[in-house]
Amino acid sequence: TNLLLLKSLKSRPVIIVEPFVSPTAFQNAICKSLLGWLGAPSVTFVPGAAAVALPYGLALGHGIVVDVGRAEGRVTVVAGESGHPLLDTFRVSPCGIEQLAQNFMDVMNDSPSKSFEIASVSDAIAILHDSLLNGKEVNPATDEEIHIDPEAVNSCLHETYFDFANPESLLRCFLASLSSCPIDFRKEAVRNVCCIGGTVEFIPNFERKFLNALADAFTGPTDEDESSLAFRSLRPLLDKKEGCLGIVYPLPFSPGIFAWTAASVFGSTGALPIEQTVHKQAFLSSQSNDSARSKEVVRDFLLNSATQ
Repeated sequence: TNLLLLKSLKSRPVIIVEPFVSPTAFQNAICKSLLGWLGAPSVTFVPGAAAVALPYGLALGHGIVVDVGRAEGRVTVVAGESGHPLLDTFRVSPCGIEQLAQNFMDVMNDSPSKSFEIASVSDAIAILHDSLLNGKEVNPATDEEIHIDPEAVNSCLHETYFDFANPESLLRCFLASLSSCPIDFRKEAVRNVCCIGGTVEFIPNFERKFLNALADAFTGPTDEDESSLAFRSLRPLLDKKEGCLGIVYPLPFSPGIFAWTAASVFGSTGALPIEQTVHKQAFLSSQSNDSARSKEVVRDFLLNSATQ
């Protein structure tokens, strides 16, 4: 480990993979901690995992990044030789693992045949983990073995991620992102769908299930609402026989650490974008100027108050 990790933070630039809509206050707090207190030389803010996942994790220029984490799912189309994310295609869905656990907890607690009650989302996540990965469920509150109906788990999974009828599902989020992509890029993008994030690891065979859900999106009966009709233009791309839908599998790194690994590769290139990088000296200088201006404002206020 000592040969692989450089532990001196003051000698290494820091890369932060943040959400597209991260508030300025968050960036300022990060800079104050890393540059002001810990002495890092610079901080580069990368707008979302999609900015690094394909070009630096897979060496691909076109594709779609499906990033499903604890709180939400994010879908972004990446296009161009350098693999830049198309910001107009960025879509967010409340389909993180916490939402899945909340749905599961509501279903189980509302069941008339329930033999126990799930007390919290954390407990629901633990039970889902046991059910999906171990096949043997344990009640976290009592450590007693329990039985969970697999149909209840599968129903929650389907509704949260793969249900075309649910406007907040990951499937609909994906279709909304793809439909907002320029037509010239769509065909190349759907060839390389990349699923990353901790939820992808949490749910066995997630990639295969998502691929099948996309391919089946227009084969069965769907509600003829306005959004469904808008997605009809995507049918030739997603058709099982004549479409070009493809998922990158297996990934060279674990889905849960894929963004981190890709960002590390990005940082090793040394080609950090100037407009997204904050250097220590510049930040400390701006902080000093802001502090001086604040002192002047306070001084003027006190002087004006004294003369009145």
